[in-house]
Amino acid sequence: MIRLAVAVKTHLGMVCLIWGLCLAAAAPASARKATLSGLVATVTQNKVLVSTTIKNAFDEQMEDAVKNGIPATFFFLFYLEQPNAMWFDTTVSEKQAIHTLTYDPLKSKYTVTRSWEEDTSYITDSFEEACERMCKIEGMRLIHTNRLEKGKTYIINAKAELDKKSLPLYLHYVFFFVSFWDVETEWTSISFTY
Repeated sequence: MIRLAVAVKTHLGMVCLIWGLCLAAAAPASARKATLSGLVATVTQNKVLVSTTIKNAFDEQMEDAVKNGIPATFFFLFYLEQPNAMWFDTTVSEKQAIHTLTYDPLKSKYTVTRSWEEDTSYITDSFEEACERMCKIEGMRLIHTNRLEKGKTYIINAKAELDKKSLPLYLHYVFFFVSFWDVETEWTSISFTY
């Protein structure tokens, strides 16, 4: 009976040790907080353009994952709303931009594709350049101004997140791997008057 109690205690200790190691491995990743910064709306001619950048999106583990063939995909979400004092704000437009980063180990090249650009891909041999392009939107068309009313104020709400569905299925079960792939910004808002 005493041997059984010692065996259970030892087994429980091993389980706690393994769990603690998994949490310790995940702790540095959760300390990194991605943010959306520099959200700007520009009204030019007949359209509203938006620009923004994700800060603190990539770390060493994510760089290693990309170099090992796992694509990284960011979703940028934009909601253009008209404030309404008497009721809920009215959503005028919704837009999603998708950025994908892949690595070709045979050519030692990174490729960044952005859904809002005209079928073009950016190819570089620098991970830093690829990350900069991956995390930035500059001058993306959000809406045509013919859908807006002159003199009215509008609010743009924006958010970005890394797509965990792009991970290979077997990695969804590895706790510490999924934890550092968990990149999501808070909502950021700006207002402008047309």
